[in-house]
Amino acid sequence: MPVSVIRVSLTLLAGVIALLAADWDLALADEANEPMDPALVTLEPGENLVGWLGDAMPVDQLIRRIPAIESISAWEPLQRTFYEPTRLLAGAGYVLTLSGSESLDWRRPVTPVKGKITLHRGRNLVTWLGPDDWTIDRVALGSGRALVRAQWEGGEYSPSDAGKSEPLPTLKRGAALWIEVSRTVHWLQPAGVTPRSCSPARSRRISRRQSARIPLTS
Repeated sequence: MPVSVIRVSLTLLAGVIALLAADWDLALADEANEPMDPALVTLEPGENLVGWLGDAMPVDQLIRRIPAIESISAWEPLQRTFYEPTRLLAGAGYVLTLSGSESLDWRRPVTPVKGKITLHRGRNLVTWLGPDDWTIDRVALGSGRALVRAQWEGGEYSPSDAGKSEPLPTLKRGAALWIEVSRTVHWLQPAGVTPRSCSPARSRRISRRQSARIPLTS
């Protein structure tokens, strides 16, 4: 085969490889830019704060689906104590304890719900039912002047933080929060989401987590 033909063939082959590589990079970029799925939760070994976004579900039904869940606890704000619920309710937050040494990727149910939650004086463990990426001060508007402080995994907020210059953190739909208020408040949240299914899947090994039960300081 003439050398000139070989050179042309190699040039064409290099062009094809470059195009395929570019398409691959674009595919990876598109995948990285996909919005976070509010239904997807990663449970770590130990205690996890989890918000419930779906219709009411019996606790034993969820445990049958995910046997790795050791226990589910809810917070009673009037008695100021944890208890074992029989049903999971939209808008409530829970402490799910996962056994073993592996994390679990779980797609929780997400159904349209009313965004009205009653906050009692003191601490309340609840769920953010509104849209993704709202700043915490905007999220907290529904509790009015009764808000004392809010805390979630990775952040804490009090009304005094509203005037600070640094950017305020944002929340994702389904985030579980400890909300402390000075009086009873009917907290209205903008809600309404697309239903999704629930399906567990095993993930990576990780060390057991510390307690998530009382994350607020005195």
